[in-house]
Amino acid sequence: FNAALADYRKEHHIRSSANPFPDLAATEYGGIETLFWITDGKKRKPLFIKPSKNGVTLLLENEIDSGSADELMAACRSRGVRIWPRAVSLSLMLRLFLSDLFVHGIGGIKYDRITDKLIPPIYGINPPETVIASCTLELPDVKNPAGRLMEFRQSIREMEFHPEKFVNSSRELTETAMAKKRLIGEIKQQNADRKTLGLKIRKLNDNFKKALAPQKAELEKKIREHGAELNRYEILADRELPYFLYPPSVFSKL
Repeated sequence: FNAALADYRKEHHIRSSANPFPDLAATEYGGIETLFWITDGKKRKPLFIKPSKNGVTLLLENEIDSGSADELMAACRSRGVRIWPRAVSLSLMLRLFLSDLFVHGIGGIKYDRITDKLIPPIYGINPPETVIASCTLELPDVKNPAGRLMEFRQSIREMEFHPEKFVNSSRELTETAMAKKRLIGEIKQQNADRKTLGLKIRKLNDNFKKALAPQKAELEKKIREHGAELNRYEILADRELPYFLYPPSVFSKL
């Protein structure tokens, strides 16, 4: 299992030792962590075992020795404990022994990236294929504000570099826009005094910015509001939300 994890991390350039799962541990007393939980019905913890003369010893407060599956089951029943599979071992058993085709969601498929690496060396067969079923839905009345947010930000940018596009019916600004257009035409001439003309254009832009300050402030307010709305949307539109948050009528239309 640890070797499969190491290969996976190397293949996907993952540095974290906890991704996608932590390595199984070994104790200084010869115990080995397994892909199972041990539980008394109230709490669970990883099951550690070690080889013994009779077969296998389960490392609990009071160790359980067993030489066969029947002995293990009887010992667990007498102690009031159960052995439950963890994610990878559960997926492995479902795929190999309980199903012809296993269908995953987008989260569970991570388990089987490791399971695929375990099946060949353990069972000597190629891993059976899996299917990923995914459906991206939006909650009712939850709209994506990203488009409008992009428009507002683009307007701010245009207001910075091309303020004349935002001229209203003001006669003064209309005349300023015409003056800027004329200067731009002059600066394109071959022998134009670009420095002087550039300063004149910059001065006109400054006049535009002062006049457009209220419009810019309103745009900045909308950007803040839509930014907060986008954060809300990204939470509510998470494609991993459980199906029971959606009204049944949504699924009947699919």
